[in-house]
Amino acid sequence: MATLVQVLGEPGTGKTYAMRNLEPAQTLYINADRKNMPFKGWKGKYSTANKNYVATSDIAMINTLLRKVHEGQPQIKVVVIDTINSIMSDKEMSERKKKGYDKWMDLAGDIYDLYRLIADLREDLTVFCIAHTEDYVGKDGITRQRLKTNGAKLTKLNLEGLTTYTLYTSAVKGEEGLTYKFETQNNGFNTARSPEGVFEDFLIDNDFAIVDSAIREYELG
Repeated sequence: MATLVQVLGEPGTGKTYAMRNLEPAQTLYINADRKNMPFKGWKGKYSTANKNYVATSDIAMINTLLRKVHEGQPQIKVVVIDTINSIMSDKEMSERKKKGYDKWMDLAGDIYDLYRLIADLREDLTVFCIAHTEDYVGKDGITRQRLKTNGAKLTKLNLEGLTTYTLYTSAVKGEEGLTYKFETQNNGFNTARSPEGVFEDFLIDNDFAIVDSAIREYELG
């Protein structure tokens, strides 16, 4: 069973930047947003020539890539999918002429199946699924944050219930300005979660290499 890590936050809060210290030779980056990466020298680290970079939001292609990593690329230890929202939005737009309930069922089913597929991949893989957040008002009248989805069906399916790890980006203001962190536990207003003892602090550096190392130490020993 692979480890699925959701990383949620608003645009520009350091989600993709957290890739900067991963080992490129052991990483596959699936760029569903088709955007430049926000750290120096990224094109020398991630490219089609290096066989660790694919720009696609096509869900069938992403599933194929994940199966290839699982079956025939043992050197890949980390996969980053950036972002789940682009996969949903591009799927929705590609079927915009399709009407009725089936359109939303297809979209919901594709994303649900993606999360399930990740869980079935080999156990030494960590898959980071980056996504945006949305505000919602709970039954108690309090505004909270959660994974932003396209359509109510995905919300009802509770994708977040399929994850053990959900990290939220957080901008912390200090003497030297803003620093970007990950929240590792629910702060009462979001869905952040991680097992007790994986991370030492509520706020950690927004660094996937640190996150991956901590999870491997906890789960694999």
